This record gives sequence, C-alpha cells and structure tokens, in this order.
Amino acid sequence: MYILNKDAVEKDKIYGCGRIIATHLIYEKHLPLLAMDKKFWYFARTEALEKALEKLPFWLKVAKRF
Repeated sequence: MYILNKDAVEKDKIYGCGRIIATHLIYEKHLPLLAMDKKFWYFARTEALEKALEKLPFWLKVAKRF
C-alpha cells in the first residue's frame, strides 16, 4: 500500500531517493516503500533507514550525490 498524497506527510519524516538507491533499500535491506512519483521514491525516516543509509556501499554513496 502506498501513500498517494505524500505532501500530507511532514517533510522531515520522509526520505526521497532515486531508483538505484530505492532498489537497494527495498531488495537488500527489506525496507517498505512509502510512496513514489515520476522522479523520486519515498521511505519513512526510521532508525532502520538511517542505519541502512550509513552502511550503503561506496558506489551507491557516489550515486546519491547526483
């Protein structure tokens, strides 16, 4: 189930990223997807997400900058 109106959620409680990082978070770290639009994929900002972002492989950290 996705949130269709992601603008109703406070900006500091969601994390938006591109398809490459989202794919890693979903399939490797098993984090649930909160919402998505044409450009970004959104996740709930939780401790599990923060830990997963800290442990991103180097090549994904580079992709996150662009």
